[in-house]
Amino acid sequence: MRQHERPGLGKVTIMPSVTRHEQAGFTLLEPLIAMLIISIAAMGLAALVTRNMQQSVLSHERSMAVSQASSLMEQLWAGLCTLPEQGFVTIESQWREQMRLSMDNSLRHANWEAAPLRHSLMDDQLFYRVEAEISWGGKEPSSRHQVNLVTMLPRVTCS
Repeated sequence: MRQHERPGLGKVTIMPSVTRHEQAGFTLLEPLIAMLIISIAAMGLAALVTRNMQQSVLSHERSMAVSQASSLMEQLWAGLCTLPEQGFVTIESQWREQMRLSMDNSLRHANWEAAPLRHSLMDDQLFYRVEAEISWGGKEPSSRHQVNLVTMLPRVTCS
């Protein structure tokens, strides 16, 4: 270091220029830390993409289950006049057969099953409360998903 006297400024210290031999370069540690940070970020991104795909498949399966339960309810509405004679069991068995034969049913490959249709008379025997339950997923109860659809059907007499 050299000091110079400047008029009006006083003593000024001038740093000598650093030669090439005095500079410190990158060590092997800096690239390793950078690679570690990048690999952790890449693993987090891969986990996020995987979880997103799983949720997308689950959303599709849930939509298919709701669609199938709605289809059953529509068939019950269509057969409202014949419910007392034909019964819920006949319409439900026809619906199950349609589900079994349906080639576009993605739930068939997801181990789907429909619980027996539950129905009961309510409000002084004026309405049927009907509940359809569709479940799918793994064999263990904790890995299964389900959709319940409940509707009220009027009890009618048709001539």
